[in-house]
Amino acid sequence: MIPFLTGRNQREALDKITDNSNSSEWDKIKCGVSHRSILGPLFFLIYINDLPTLINKENNNTMVLFADDTITITHSNRWDFNINANQINHDINTWFNISLLTLNLNKTQYIEFKTKNYYNVNTQIKYDQKGVTNAADIKFLRLIIDDTLSWKQHIEHLIKKCPLLVIH
Repeated sequence: MIPFLTGRNQREALDKITDNSNSSEWDKIKCGVSHRSILGPLFFLIYINDLPTLINKENNNTMVLFADDTITITHSNRWDFNINANQINHDINTWFNISLLTLNLNKTQYIEFKTKNYYNVNTQIKYDQKGVTNAADIKFLRLIIDDTLSWKQHIEHLIKKCPLLVIH
């Protein structure tokens, strides 16, 4: 066994105070790695390496993983997108449950990119009767991306951060 992964204990502390009055009892870690561990991200990527194989390539679906918080799903037929998005969401959640992981649906969002000739297909993605939020814009790698792929919101955000910059 690898010493880093076995025989470890942890406890929770409130307000970074580690005396016994503000901390839980020490308990053995049964799975996972220490919070903020250098090896944590590497182990996580190895752990989820097979997740993209869930996606049905026959329906022109693809999945791209980025770090631990972004899954990009594309589909070439907008009419079948709603059905496929819900099936993919269900498959991902099933995979997470089997792999002892959870997907926080309160923080999960999706964005549907639109063109000028866009026809609204009224996509609704749900899991266990709980809807996933359709966002008009998201932050991705410090960029603000909106559903029309314009730079307007990102530029406005940058202008607020740089008060000396004046655009006429």
